[in-house]
Amino acid sequence: MSEFSFEYPEAFLLFFVYLACQYFCKKRAKTVYFPHLELFSKTKAWIPFKNILRHLIAFFIVFSLASPIFIDHHNPANRNGFDISLCIDSSGSMGESGFDEDNSNISKFDSVKTIVKEFILKRRNDNIALVFFGDFAYIASPLTYEKEALSEFIDVQDMALAGKNTAIGDGLITAIDALKTSIATTKIIILLTDGKHNAGSVSVQNAAEIAKKNNIKIYTIGVGEDIDAVMLEKIALESGAKSFLAKDIKKLKEVYEEIDGFEKSTLKSKEYAFKEFLFFYPASLAFALLFFYFYLFLRRAI
Repeated sequence: MSEFSFEYPEAFLLFFVYLACQYFCKKRAKTVYFPHLELFSKTKAWIPFKNILRHLIAFFIVFSLASPIFIDHHNPANRNGFDISLCIDSSGSMGESGFDEDNSNISKFDSVKTIVKEFILKRRNDNIALVFFGDFAYIASPLTYEKEALSEFIDVQDMALAGKNTAIGDGLITAIDALKTSIATTKIIILLTDGKHNAGSVSVQNAAEIAKKNNIKIYTIGVGEDIDAVMLEKIALESGAKSFLAKDIKKLKEVYEEIDGFEKSTLKSKEYAFKEFLFFYPASLAFALLFFYFYLFLRRAI
C-alpha cells in the first residue's frame, strides 16, 4: 500500500504566520500626494503579481520544510517455516573421495556442499544459518532469508579451514548461538558429520543438553562409515528429533528430501516502509521563483 504524507506537517503553521505578518507587520509609509498617477500605471499593474509571487515562494518553502514523502508500505504475508542452523563437518576426513559414485574424483565435502545448496534453495520459507566445524567451529552466515547469498557462502568454504579434527560439541554450541536471535516456533539444527568427536572444548552431551533447554531439535546425519552412530542417534532422540545415516550421495539426497517434508511452523514477517523524500522538488521551485522575483526587482518591474 502506498501513500503520500508529510514528516513535519506542523511546519505549515509557518505559512499562516507569514500571512499574518503580511497583514500586521507592514511598514507604514507616509502618504505622499503626487499628480498624474497614470505615469506609474506600469508599476501598479505588477503589484498583484508581486504579491502572488511572494506568497508562492513562501508556500513552497514551507511545503519543503514539511518534508513531503511518498511511503510504500510492504507487509509480506506470514511465512511458514523453520529457523534452521546447518552445522556441517569440514574436517580433514571430508576431503576423501568416492562418496559420489557417479563422480568418484569429487571430495565428500564438495558433494555435501552441492546437496546442501539444493536443500537451501528448496527451503524458501525458512531462515537459515551456516556453521562449519573442524578443530573449532565458526558461523559462516547468521540467520538469513537470502538463499542466493547462502549458496554463495557455501561455494567459498574450503575444507579443513577450521582444522582437520572433529569438534562436534563445539559445532553444536556454535549452531545454538546462531539461533539466539530466532523468534520462530520451531528451531532446529541439522548436524552433518563423517567422523567421531575427538576435539574441542565442549562435549557433545553438554551441547545436546543446552539445545534441549532452548527447545532446539537436533537432526543428525552421519555420512560415510567412520561415524559414532550411537552418539548421533542419542542426541537426536533426546532433543525430540531424528537421526539419519547416508553412506553415499544418493542416500544423502533422500535424507534432505525427508527433512524438507517436515511440518512447518509460523514465522511472522515485519512490516517495512520504503520512504521516498520529495522535499527537493518544492525547494527547487521556491528558489527558482525567488531568483525570478529578484530578476524582476532588479529590472524595476516590481
